Amino acid sequence: MNKISTSVVPSYLAWVLVFTAISICVLPISIVIGSITSTSNFAINITGKFICPADTVPKSYSYATTVENKDGKLSTAISDELHCIAYNGEILDSDATEYSSIWIVILIIFGLLITSALTILLVTPANRLVTKLINQTRK
Repeated sequence: MNKISTSVVPSYLAWVLVFTAISICVLPISIVIGSITSTSNFAINITGKFICPADTVPKSYSYATTVENKDGKLSTAISDELHCIAYNGEILDSDATEYSSIWIVILIIFGLLITSALTILLVTPANRLVTKLINQTRK
C-alpha cells in the first residue's frame, strides 16, 4: 500500500505540473493567433458554418468607422463583420462579434489538444524528476 501511494503522488504532480507549464505557454498564443486570424477567409468559412443559415455563403465585410480613444477624441478604425449572403446576393444575416469568439474558442481547443499531446510526451521525464525530488526531501 505504501509503495502505491508513494508512486501515485509523483505521477499526479508530474501530470499537473507539466500540463500547467505547457498550457501557460500555449493557450495565450492560441488566443493571440485567434485574434489576429479571425478575419481570414479560412476562419470566416469555418465559423460561418456555425452562424449562417443553410444555403448561404459566409463572407467577410470590412468598413471604416470611428471609435473614441482614451482622450475622448474620435479616431478612424476598421471594423469587420461576417455576412451570410444568399445565392441571389441578399444579406440574410450579419454578425459583428460572435464569429471571432467562436474562432478563438476553436483555437483554444486546438491549443488544449497540443498541450495534452506535449504533456503525454513529457510526463515520463517529469515524473522521474518529481519522484527524485520527493525522495530527496524524505531523506
